[in-house]
Amino acid sequence: MHKKAEPMVTVLLPVYNAVDTIKETVESVLCQTFEDYEFIIINDGSNDGTADLLNEFNDRRITIINKGNEGLVKTLNLGISAAKGKYIARVDADDICLPERLQEQVEFLERNPDVSVLGTVVKVLYPDGKTQIRKRPLSPEQVRKNILKICPVAHPTVMMRTETVKGVGCYDIKFDASLGFSVGEDYHLWVKILRTGAKIANLDKPLLILRKTHGSVSGGKSLKFKLIERIKMRLWIKNYLNIGCWGYFPILLVGLATIFHESGFNIDGLFNFISKNNDT
Repeated sequence: MHKKAEPMVTVLLPVYNAVDTIKETVESVLCQTFEDYEFIIINDGSNDGTADLLNEFNDRRITIINKGNEGLVKTLNLGISAAKGKYIARVDADDICLPERLQEQVEFLERNPDVSVLGTVVKVLYPDGKTQIRKRPLSPEQVRKNILKICPVAHPTVMMRTETVKGVGCYDIKFDASLGFSVGEDYHLWVKILRTGAKIANLDKPLLILRKTHGSVSGGKSLKFKLIERIKMRLWIKNYLNIGCWGYFPILLVGLATIFHESGFNIDGLFNFISKNNDT
């Protein structure tokens, strides 16, 4: 009897109290044009009916893990340890994957074995129903060039090589934004991966709809907290990647951008400005 081959992709979905959005998110994964994947959903101690809703799904690709509430990082690391796929694709419990997302990312990573982390453009959906495209630097060279200005990948769009993320020790709980420790467990991970010499890139195509809500992980934090943590993160990156004194200038700009954003300014245009013409 032949042993079944492992799936090409593990889709990893952590969820905590997302009863209003989780059904649409799960359905968007199940409707992918790419079918060679397992779907690990980890319920991090939800108490709003999320668990009951998840149990309504009957699909052989889905594995549901229920556990007590421990925060995002421990939940993600549990999922990574259970992953069987060559690649891990992240999605959050309030986002929507477009049908061709997995197909496009797998095809790119198979063609580019030197790229270890791949994100995409996102379509941001605001509470008032308005949408805005938000881009990131596309090429590995532009990701490195702008690493102090912008987190290189939108976390729920990422597909990453499982061996790479395990090789750097996965996510670090000291940066778990869901527990109020910082604002960048994903940013920290991408930088650890960059220092190994691995490459990060983004597809120039919106393949995920990201709901922007006031209840997001960092949405409830104060301006002072966000300002301090974003500057601390970038000072760490500057030293960790041996970036010269010129690195202080983009760190200052990030501080100013944070203040403007918290004053009510939309920063989608800033993301797009940083990415514009970087890869032409």
